[in-house]
Amino acid sequence: MALFILFAPESDFTLIHKIGIFVLGILSWTLMEYVMHRYLFHGEEYWMDKLPHSKWIWSFHFLMHGIHHAFPQDINRIVFPPIPGFFVLMLFAYLPSSFFISKEAHPIWYAGLILGYVCYDTTHFFMHHSSPKEGSYV
Repeated sequence: MALFILFAPESDFTLIHKIGIFVLGILSWTLMEYVMHRYLFHGEEYWMDKLPHSKWIWSFHFLMHGIHHAFPQDINRIVFPPIPGFFVLMLFAYLPSSFFISKEAHPIWYAGLILGYVCYDTTHFFMHHSSPKEGSYV
């Protein structure tokens, strides 16, 4: 029932609806991150064998995500680069969602999605590059 608000005109939105749409955006990022990470970035057994065996394809795949696993403590490779990140978000989030989320709800939902992305990348960076002492958060 709550998902139907994504299709409603803006005049029907209350503050609670807007907060709900924003939270749905955050949750949408969480689901998208899992699916993309599991099936795209670690999809070797799902789709890589269906592509022509090419050093270019494997190199592109390695540069997009594999390098992160090869050098997990490299501070310059811990988060997705902004330019490719923009295209991934545009192709897998913004454009597809614009077809089924109302134009009034879409910016609110997408703002939540972007916040989810930023929180994920910040947490990911922190997990790789922090060494918190027992009992402290810094």
